[in-house]
Amino acid sequence: MSAPDSGRRLSPVLVAAVGVTVGAAIAATGPDRARVLVGVAVALGVGLLVTVPVPWGGSVPIGFALAMAVPTTPLTLQEQGIVAVAALTIALAVTANRHDLAEVGRVGSRLALALLAAGAAVFAFDLVVPEATVLARAGAGILGLVAVDALVTRWVLVDGEHLELKSAAPVHLTLACAAALIAVATDQVGVAMAAVAGLPLLIARFSFLRYASATDTLGQTVQALGLVPELAGLSPLGHSERTACYADVVAGELGFDRATRQRIVTASRLHRLGAVPLDDSTGEAVPATDAADDHTTVAVQGASILRDVGFTSEVADLVESAKAGSLEGPAPSLEAAVVRVAVAFDMVVGDDPDLADRGLSLLTGVARDGATRRATAALFRLIADRPATVTDAIAAGDRFRQAASGLDLESLVAGGGDILPFTRRKSAL
Repeated sequence: MSAPDSGRRLSPVLVAAVGVTVGAAIAATGPDRARVLVGVAVALGVGLLVTVPVPWGGSVPIGFALAMAVPTTPLTLQEQGIVAVAALTIALAVTANRHDLAEVGRVGSRLALALLAAGAAVFAFDLVVPEATVLARAGAGILGLVAVDALVTRWVLVDGEHLELKSAAPVHLTLACAAALIAVATDQVGVAMAAVAGLPLLIARFSFLRYASATDTLGQTVQALGLVPELAGLSPLGHSERTACYADVVAGELGFDRATRQRIVTASRLHRLGAVPLDDSTGEAVPATDAADDHTTVAVQGASILRDVGFTSEVADLVESAKAGSLEGPAPSLEAAVVRVAVAFDMVVGDDPDLADRGLSLLTGVARDGATRRATAALFRLIADRPATVTDAIAAGDRFRQAASGLDLESLVAGGGDILPFTRRKSAL
């Protein structure tokens, strides 16, 4: 029996558990009260299944807003427990029908701990401040849930979604504001107003979806631009993707934040873009010359292209300052050193993992300044601790190398038009 099938077989069991839970709620509270509990449980369960994407990976369930607010409502502890169990079972039943048991366990752990944290935080706050306002109580639930979820998604669930705290902060803040609004609306008007207060969540989710989509599109654009010199024969196929992989792990090893790390990866992917020279009068590509092997010229032209097409000045400046492809002279910054080291290492190793030791030896022998030595040492530690670093980068590059290998560019031009008149060359380190 496959893992997804086992999950689907578990789904009816969880659905039955929802029925038992709801039945217990009806028996314990009476029909009128049970209808409220069932409505809240269904809303929370559905909300836990609807997620808000976080840029650069991961997501946060939109139902966390309601989970933060529920402990502040007039529901008793027993009723809150019934609602939490029913909502969690709904979410896990749907997850089990779509994914394997490992995913069910991961999702269940995250959601259960988040629901428990919100309730426990409000309960503890009530013990300390018995007459607190509903907004203060909601704040306690918000802090408890966000803190525990941040801990779980970053450090505890090793195989789960690793949320970057900085990039997830806007999502958590949005849900926290919605939770406070729901709590106050319920306290002052009633449950019906809570439904109205929850409507801005849908608008917020749409906005975050658009932002995440734009982030993904930008990443794909950068990958496509990195391929241009490779398809022109100015760099080995797969070089930009492998270099980006090395730059990413080295930047992470050195402790750069997400924004800086992303800038380093982008500059690494696009470091050879300036090798494709343009005619100043027409703006069209022209055949490559010896300038394609002049790292300073390539860096300056690449930075100019990036500024012209609207990339941030930070990325363009890093491409220009790194002068990747050569280790001559001191690196102007640690960021530039990471780009240089990643490029130089891949130019030696390429798609042959057996050359990793040779690449490290070369870098160790020619690194002169402190920044380059730090970047080289970080790469050395990574490969020593995780030898798969090299094979993973090669595998990432192979996706592009195999797709482009043997590509007949002339056949891509309809109607017999001209393609960019590139002259194939072999770049050198």
